[in-house]
Amino acid sequence: MRALQSLLGLEPERRTARRNSFALERAREFSATFHDEPDARLRERTTALREEAGDEPVRADFTAEAIALIGEATRRSHGFAPYDCQMLAGLTLAEGRLAEMATGEGKTLVALLPAFRFGLHGLGAHVATVNPYLAQRDFEFARPAFERLGLTIGLLPEKPNPAAARAAYACDVTYGVGTDFGFDYLRDQLALRAAGRSETRFHEVLLRRNTVRPTLTQRGHAFAIIDEADSVLIDEARSPLIIAGGMKRPSDTPEVYLHADHVAMRLVAGEHFSAPQFTLTPSGEAHAMTLLADEVIPLLQRGWSHYVETALRARHRFRRDVHYVVRDDEVVIVDEFTGRLCPERTWRGGMHQAVEACAGVTITDENSSEATITRPAYFRLYRRVCGMTGTAAEVASELRASYGLETEVIPLHRPSRRELLPDR
Repeated sequence: MRALQSLLGLEPERRTARRNSFALERAREFSATFHDEPDARLRERTTALREEAGDEPVRADFTAEAIALIGEATRRSHGFAPYDCQMLAGLTLAEGRLAEMATGEGKTLVALLPAFRFGLHGLGAHVATVNPYLAQRDFEFARPAFERLGLTIGLLPEKPNPAAARAAYACDVTYGVGTDFGFDYLRDQLALRAAGRSETRFHEVLLRRNTVRPTLTQRGHAFAIIDEADSVLIDEARSPLIIAGGMKRPSDTPEVYLHADHVAMRLVAGEHFSAPQFTLTPSGEAHAMTLLADEVIPLLQRGWSHYVETALRARHRFRRDVHYVVRDDEVVIVDEFTGRLCPERTWRGGMHQAVEACAGVTITDENSSEATITRPAYFRLYRRVCGMTGTAAEVASELRASYGLETEVIPLHRPSRRELLPDR
């Protein structure tokens, strides 16, 4: 079948290359047309594209014109326009694909192109970055070009602020940290659950009405542009986003965690527990039972071995000032992917309390999980997802199998002069 497709010129890769070549040529033509047009004329074209975007499907060169338009606005705002390779990357993203771009090829500028094209629909285009600094930087870079064309652009607040977040989501394009988009969705789930509504059906209604319910933060999931997409969709796939219930109040049974930590310090690696799993051996379980104080037994909420194994992990796996910091008598988790402090997060299953006992701070109550979702599950909510990264080709088959996302390697603007030496 693949040989027949090749003979007829129907291979997916060739069809995509041919289509992108046509779109890139059209984008160049539009760019030449827009170069000497006044700003008022550019805004008129934006209005016309907005009206056309409401009627799917749009004409074949709709995306090319949109990318040329925002490219010209970028040139007027910053003094430089996107290169052909950057426009090609923008066209790839607008099709709902992943673009592999080498470091230094201008991903910040590339993100503007599909963001503008998606923003024309008025349903909200979300640009997800990996940390607050990048979100702020990319937002500040994009804002002059978008405002020049009459599109609204917002930035999610770094700390939870429902009013500011709602205002950001009400814009045509919203920049923010990827995890913040997910946590806002979970908070909306809790609000919908409290109201007794079906969140999926209700969000679809919101999307069609293009409105924001006062008690909700987001207004649906139409378009997402993910920076470092392979890291988010593959590397962080098993790290769920969790909103825990309850307050960080002192535990009623701190003695259990302190005693488990005391016992863990008296156990010997290899004899009483195995590393790196930190599970008790039969002799370790027996020894831990002999060390269990009688006054602690009535306070146990789970098996004693679970407390001891959790204490072992807190002592040997989690490192202070690497995995967590101590601030104001409180353990604050450090996000392992971004290095960002996350005071709103806690570890589950007694792990947070074990770390608190190890760190010598006040031990708090265990919190129950009220809402949780993985990053991949969250981004599957969107109608169209695309992304950029420097290493997508290495996991292209996995991205295709798991998410149905095709990967395209974008050619360099200039030949690379980098020398790749053998690993040492």
